[in-house]
Amino acid sequence: MALAYSYDLRIRALNLVESGKTTEEVSSLLNISISAIRLWLRLKKKNIDIQPKKNWQKGYGHKIKNLEEFTKFVDKNNDLTIEEMAERWGNVKRMTIHRALQKIGYSKKKDLWLR
Repeated sequence: MALAYSYDLRIRALNLVESGKTTEEVSSLLNISISAIRLWLRLKKKNIDIQPKKNWQKGYGHKIKNLEEFTKFVDKNNDLTIEEMAERWGNVKRMTIHRALQKIGYSKKKDLWLR
């Protein structure tokens, strides 16, 4: 996942633009996207601070936090489908159960089509 540009780098980029360099030159010099520099310039004109956002969510919210308890649940209910497990576990969707099963190393059985 990409990290936010530091506050010092943002200030440095804006100072370079204000000293006469173009956004394209600053972009190639500091290895920053042109759109980011233009966004910071717009924010500065509106007197909005250009600090990077803090505590933004990284990834999805984990509803199944205790994997040991989930493993015991799966061992007890190994005959259920993923949809049925989601209903029994409560307040989770099918994909959440699927991700948790992958984390603990379980895989579904293959269906055999026989004539």
